[in-house]
Amino acid sequence: MKSKILFVNHKQDSKQELTMALSREYEVINATDAYQALAFLENDYDNIKVMILELLLPKMSGLELLQKIRSNNLYRSLVILVVTEAGNSHDEITALGIGCLLYTSDAADEARSV
Repeated sequence: MKSKILFVNHKQDSKQELTMALSREYEVINATDAYQALAFLENDYDNIKVMILELLLPKMSGLELLQKIRSNNLYRSLVILVVTEAGNSHDEITALGIGCLLYTSDAADEARSV
């Protein structure tokens, strides 16, 4: 049985690229919003090893989801990587402070390359 990665992003093209890249080694579960991500965690947490999180989500922001997950001791060992189109230092500091392992953004990558 493959380990599972929960990818939380509402953009279809992002999901397809990531799923194709990781599907050889992992089973990628796609959630389109925070509530769907929480439902996947509640139903299958023992098999989900990593969550890749976009901060720009409908209904509930990625930062709110991150806070909700980290406030539940059951999910303390879940590895959370923030890969986002949002790109400001406040979000980065907040996400890292809440408990994501890695934060990267398209905007930050573009700024560093200039």
